[in-house]
Amino acid sequence: MDKIKNTTLLNRLESISSAAPDCDLDFHKLTGIRDDISEITGFLGITSEQAVFFSCLTELSFQRMVTLDILAKHLKCSVLKIISYMHELEALEKKGYIQKNFRKRSRKHSYNDIGFSVPHFVIEALRKSDASLLVSSTKFDLPGILKQASAIADEREDNSLSTAQVLSEIELLIFLNGDIPYVSFIDSVLSFTISKCTMFALSYVRLKGQFNVSIENFANALFDDLGEQLEFAQAVTAGQHELVRKDLLQIVTSEFDGERYVALSPNAAKNLYKDYPALLIADSGNSGLISSKSITGKELFFNEDVKDQVRVLEEVLKADKFRSYRKALHSNKLSWGVTAIFFGAPGTGKTEAAYQLARKTGRDIMMVDLSEIKSKWFGESEKVVKKIFNGYN
Repeated sequence: MDKIKNTTLLNRLESISSAAPDCDLDFHKLTGIRDDISEITGFLGITSEQAVFFSCLTELSFQRMVTLDILAKHLKCSVLKIISYMHELEALEKKGYIQKNFRKRSRKHSYNDIGFSVPHFVIEALRKSDASLLVSSTKFDLPGILKQASAIADEREDNSLSTAQVLSEIELLIFLNGDIPYVSFIDSVLSFTISKCTMFALSYVRLKGQFNVSIENFANALFDDLGEQLEFAQAVTAGQHELVRKDLLQIVTSEFDGERYVALSPNAAKNLYKDYPALLIADSGNSGLISSKSITGKELFFNEDVKDQVRVLEEVLKADKFRSYRKALHSNKLSWGVTAIFFGAPGTGKTEAAYQLARKTGRDIMMVDLSEIKSKWFGESEKVVKKIFNGYN
């Protein structure tokens, strides 16, 4: 019985798509397929007009992205007539039943660039006659929607999506998941969709244990237009962007190299962790850092050779020298960092030398206990190491 029902639903789509070209967009003429249209409207919760457009788009999208001219040819009408029904297509898009795409990745788009496709989960829901799949594939919990937003941003970075497509998909996510308190909070505070996308992506990174993100790198990933990249990064860095003005992001500047980073403000973090208060406490109290200002000065005694090496390391690590040192390394295509290994018998001053170097150069210390990295579980040690480096960044 279920198999017959599944086949019938898909056949109804085919019947509607086959009959639609002869109606000249006068939907009252489709008397012979009223039952088919009724089944589709009932299943998807859409209007009769939307059911006709959806059926045509579904059949056509199996072969290619359906542009307005392709849809017009199928329905035997002009593109202008299709454009007059754009509100019906936009309604289907808001429900998540179709996705809007753009053939060209430019800042400005025309109707010639617009195309549509039907997501896989919608086809599966129709194939299985299971309306719950329409909800489960578009409704998320908080970690789920943040992960989805981050994945959309990643697709933009890989040039799989344009910035305009990112904005469209983020708006759909918000529309379908506005009942989540954090989503509602971000949506109510911010005016621009690109700002909301930024907050969702950075919030996902924060939940995964990374505190700071390079604003330039993030801008490059989010925008396909260089001018927009520079404009966004400059506005955020100058504190003029709404993300900073509305106390959701704060700027962090590295003392090492002057690199600019963004991090969630305490206000944003408080709202993000509202349903996970214990994680917020752990988050704020588990930085693993020892402040350089908390280190008590001590005089150390080494032989002349070791003393000279420590003195050279101290000079290199001073902020002004380190910047020029990094530039020299970079110009010679070498690694930008400095690695120093202290070795010797217990009690010879290795740890204290690191403390005093940190105090004198104004650098905080990140402590890592190697014994905590080892795990009996396969792959777990690698995860811990990755978390350490994410925390360092």
